Amino acid sequence: MSTIIPGGGWWGETNVSEEIPRTQRVFNALYMPYVYNEVWGIFDARGRIVEEAVDRYGSRKELQHQKINDQEISQAVSWASTKNFVYFGQLNLHYGHFLINTFPRLWWLAKDDPGKPRSLLCHLGPTLSALEGFKFIGDILGALGIRLSDIEAFDAPMRISCVECPESSMHEQYAVHPILRELALKAAAGLGLTVTANSRPEPLYISKSRLKRAVGVFENEDVFEEAARSRGFRIMYPETMTFAQQVAALTEHRVVAGTVGSAFHTLLFCPPGKRLIGLNPGPDVNSNFGLIDRISGVNASYFAPSPDLVEHISGQEILTTHRLLDPQAIARDYFLEVEKAALESA
Repeated sequence: MSTIIPGGGWWGETNVSEEIPRTQRVFNALYMPYVYNEVWGIFDARGRIVEEAVDRYGSRKELQHQKINDQEISQAVSWASTKNFVYFGQLNLHYGHFLINTFPRLWWLAKDDPGKPRSLLCHLGPTLSALEGFKFIGDILGALGIRLSDIEAFDAPMRISCVECPESSMHEQYAVHPILRELALKAAAGLGLTVTANSRPEPLYISKSRLKRAVGVFENEDVFEEAARSRGFRIMYPETMTFAQQVAALTEHRVVAGTVGSAFHTLLFCPPGKRLIGLNPGPDVNSNFGLIDRISGVNASYFAPSPDLVEHISGQEILTTHRLLDPQAIARDYFLEVEKAALESA
């Protein structure tokens, strides 16, 4: 009897919307700075929230750490020196959330001239200088012709003459627009990679064992690494690589394995036809992974340890650690599924 079970469904929905996302142009707007779980965002000249500038998640369209009460315009005593902005939401510093919350608001760049001057407006908790410590942000934006100096965020209420507010091309745990895939492929082209798709025959295993901070990890990852190594897999540690190196590695391999995490989202930037076999802590997988799979041409299968063989431990730097009670048996059964998938898709 196997110690792992197939993923039973999605936590959320995996809808694809073929429409181009909406864009709202707002004159004499009010910018309220980011304050976690308080009022922040872009408001129109009457003090009402601009809905296209709001991130919501799930079919119930719930807010994410934001209040959107009507505001008094008079509280902003200064006007931004730049007259025209394009807004791209909260600049999330977490890699996975940057790709599903921030990056999708730049969809209009898929059709835009990369040499065209632009001023970008965002919401950000820390100061803009903090972006220097998150190299992947500069790498991804740079591949689209955006410099960090093109970005503005304010720490006090501000009046803005004109701001374009593109709706996001990905609505977390609900729906995605294919133009997000166009944007990602444009960014990948901007990286100037020279690797050939599927040029390495061995599967790639993505390990989280070197992460210092994460939403969730498996405590017994070393057992999986050893099992992968003994089977001739290449092992990848994303946090030790540049963004371009990650895209290159994923491009080179047709079969990709690992425990479910943000590194899977990088497949958005890779050629289609990948075979992904992920190990999730439980049978229901966050549907953000399904949304990325659908528009990226990824053939994905997800598995989970039998519920009686995993414990979930809460923490701080690592929010949840998943402890496997029989890691050797679970690793054996998981890699049997990976090898079966590799043979079937050869």
